[in-house]
Amino acid sequence: MKKILLSVATIATLSTAAVAADTGIYLGVGYGATSFYDSDMVKDLAPTASLDKSDAGLKVYGGWMINKIVGVEVGYANYGSFALDDTSIDVSSYSVAANLGYTFLDGQLRPFGLAGLSYIDNDYPKGDAQDNVDPTNMGVHLGVGVSYAPTILHGVGFRLAYEIDVFSADTISTKYDSYGTETTTTDTYTQSVGTIYAGVEYNF
Repeated sequence: MKKILLSVATIATLSTAAVAADTGIYLGVGYGATSFYDSDMVKDLAPTASLDKSDAGLKVYGGWMINKIVGVEVGYANYGSFALDDTSIDVSSYSVAANLGYTFLDGQLRPFGLAGLSYIDNDYPKGDAQDNVDPTNMGVHLGVGVSYAPTILHGVGFRLAYEIDVFSADTISTKYDSYGTETTTTDTYTQSVGTIYAGVEYNF
């Protein structure tokens, strides 16, 4: 009888641990390499400028796992500063996304994907042409990764992920002909910023 009760207690404990890892609130912070993709906007605005498209940045994230498959995640990413000659383009974003995945190893290992929306803040350098660039944009937030939370660490876990924000940037240029007639032109460029990072998280 004692053996039966011990077995039941063990199964119940393992089941509770697995459920705790599959659902609930989590918070994390990460750091990694970042990259900037520009579809010729900088080239068109500043033809002689040299843009460094790589840097490093910080990622802060948190969410709520509704069940072992579906969760909701919010995040802040500081993508760093991308050097543009003697100045730089500073980019950060806020995002909200669905976290979709599945758990393995009794809830310890979870590959996942992210899909949602983001708000991007581009701190473009000030200048004659750059003043006409919209510094804030709505974008699409996408990502893939894997989380690993060993039961022995009691809620502490690790994440390796790649995330990207894709958005459109508008530039407005004004020209005057010989008669003083004003012509305004709006050009739209597709841009993106991404990061591959390693993170540490805690599952409540």
